[in-house]
Amino acid sequence: MNRIFEEMFSPLGKRTFLNKGIMAQSAEAAAAKPEMNATVGLSEKGGLPMFVPGIYSFFNGLGEKEVFSYAPLAGDPELRRLWKEDMLRKNPSLTGKRFSLPAVTAGLTGALSLAAHLFIAPEDPVIVPDLYWDNYDLLFKTLAGADLNTFTFFDAGGRFDISGLSDTVEDTAVDGRLTKIILNFPNNPSGYTLKAEEAEALLKELKRLAGKGFRLMVICDDAYFGLFYEDGIMKESLFSRLADLDENIVAVKCDAATKEDLVWGFRIGFISVASPSFGYEDYEVLENKIKGALRYMTSSCSRPAQSILIRALSSDLEATERAKEEVLSEMRSRYLKVKEAVAACSVRELPFIEPIPFNSGYFMSFRTLDAELLRKTLLTKGLGTIAIGGSVLRFAYCALDIDKIDRAIRMIYEAAEELWS
Repeated sequence: MNRIFEEMFSPLGKRTFLNKGIMAQSAEAAAAKPEMNATVGLSEKGGLPMFVPGIYSFFNGLGEKEVFSYAPLAGDPELRRLWKEDMLRKNPSLTGKRFSLPAVTAGLTGALSLAAHLFIAPEDPVIVPDLYWDNYDLLFKTLAGADLNTFTFFDAGGRFDISGLSDTVEDTAVDGRLTKIILNFPNNPSGYTLKAEEAEALLKELKRLAGKGFRLMVICDDAYFGLFYEDGIMKESLFSRLADLDENIVAVKCDAATKEDLVWGFRIGFISVASPSFGYEDYEVLENKIKGALRYMTSSCSRPAQSILIRALSSDLEATERAKEEVLSEMRSRYLKVKEAVAACSVRELPFIEPIPFNSGYFMSFRTLDAELLRKTLLTKGLGTIAIGGSVLRFAYCALDIDKIDRAIRMIYEAAEELWS
């Protein structure tokens, strides 16, 4: 095994393997197809799972095994294959590049949690922009014990602060450990995706750092992938370019059907890993470790949710994509309405509330004097928002019908003016 492969695992990740226990022996028996299989704790009759008819009646069109049987540890092999095909279709730059077969996790949170278990060691420096999803605190600080090191998301010119990221890498790198970076586009909470030239500059800088000897793991949180509304922004995952960027870089892609296929409650996510320094043996070891981590985290994820997604991704993909495009069109219309309303309210340039640049995703945010005070004030007026840190107020326009957006934006500005003018 190569050095970067050995170094990327946390102490827990190094200890994690799928042992020759119940799951492994059951999988071996299933592959052998014996006349009688007495390995799995699953009530069967005539080779099919036993079930309550009233429950089965809600799954019209799915077979008994598609609903009631356990899914394999890393997910149904067919779903993993179909998701990889979908990744390649959406990210043409991935074509011909080697990466691990996506493993199924319990939502995108499950993918990030698995990454925290396997790759993040206590006191590891983990670099994130200062605008990040608050669950990172629980996943990487509380769970993994890492130190989150932030850099300013935007530079003075309103562009992604690549220099700030680079400086933080150089300042926090620890010899003998990979420096972990988490990048989330479209970003939660800002709703910003890198412009194409920003993405190229970022990739160039990461390659420069790798060339200087910094060993990097870049975790791509692609929770809102595909929700792109403007021309000129990067519409592929950074993972597609990072996968073979440099031998000193490991790329991790955490994504999910949650938003990409509009199945929020299914809780089906995926994790994929790539590095040009990995060989086939490394990927085999990685697969075993992923299965081992899934075994102690969740065992396996929802079988009916996976079965439905397999049907959707394989039966009539064109119809599914047309329906998803209709939703994307609606989100784009809401985005444009928000953009218009914010522009109208920003004409006065009030010093106590400022919109943060946005161009994609589900959200936009404001910098303000006291986000929590503004949030509570808005709640008394009939509008729910999210306060993040001390000064960021997040507005999820994805959750509002388009005819309510203009009034909601005006409420935010009016409440801020009422508080601080």
